[in-house]
Amino acid sequence: MQGPGNGRDTRLYAENCTGRVFGVDISVAIDSAYSHLKSYPNAHLIQADLTLLPFPRVTSTSLLAIRCYTTHATCDAGISV
Repeated sequence: MQGPGNGRDTRLYAENCTGRVFGVDISVAIDSAYSHLKSYPNAHLIQADLTLLPFPRVTSTSLLAIRCYTTHATCDAGISV
């Protein structure tokens, strides 16, 4: 899966919305995004699998996956929000 990369898209959302913005990546590449987003208080980065998001079911109101690619079979189960 491709995550937030250097945080460019996450930053754009954080700058242009009033809600909390989450960038998710399963790999240690999340560290690169973190270094670029320290000054955005509404931007949150999480190292996790998109199919196993660490949010309580009632708190997730919307999910937008941009440039989300998968190459493993476990994603056939879908994403539950």
